[in-house]
Amino acid sequence: MPKSSSISSLRLDKLLVLSFGGPHTAGIYAILMRLIDLTALPIRSFNTMIVQKLMKTPGLLSTWRIRWGLEAGIAAVSIAGLGFLGGVLHFFPRALGGNVADAAPFVLIALLVPAFRNLVEYESELLYARGRTATRAMVLALVGLIKAGLLIALLRHFPDDTAWIAGLNGVFLVLWMISAAASYTTLDWDVLSKRRFPKFSTAPQPGE
Repeated sequence: MPKSSSISSLRLDKLLVLSFGGPHTAGIYAILMRLIDLTALPIRSFNTMIVQKLMKTPGLLSTWRIRWGLEAGIAAVSIAGLGFLGGVLHFFPRALGGNVADAAPFVLIALLVPAFRNLVEYESELLYARGRTATRAMVLALVGLIKAGLLIALLRHFPDDTAWIAGLNGVFLVLWMISAAASYTTLDWDVLSKRRFPKFSTAPQPGE
């Protein structure tokens, strides 16, 4: 997912949270998402590399062992990144400024969010690498729509800061499951289609 798309998504999310949670909740959500976005920086570099590799080697992700291995690696790096930031802010709440200090006590509560969020972005790039831009757009739109509905439900039922922030882990887990199911089904369908309907080439004529 391009950086501009992430920024637009964050703005829409903030407006949604502001409408249903109020200024205080929207402020904390925006800060948390900014911190979580920092964990995506190394992942985006990796995404660029994997896209280039996948374009040259379409069968790179042909086995589930490789797929789950890559996803586990991305999740581990993402969690470690937010864990580090959360640890620093736990002891030095104002290390990143006074505004971030308000959200510092809640950072580690959302520890799993960057893993699922970055995986959705990674899977989106896989579809791009395979030339499935229309499917990619539809999956992202579906994920965005479901996220909006889940955020509204979360804020309505859990107004307490600790509760709704903990609930974000579940929200992004659901989004990852939807994205993974759609993305890998599409990738597998492409492979299956090529096997069932191979492209026929004209046999060379004598003298050619």
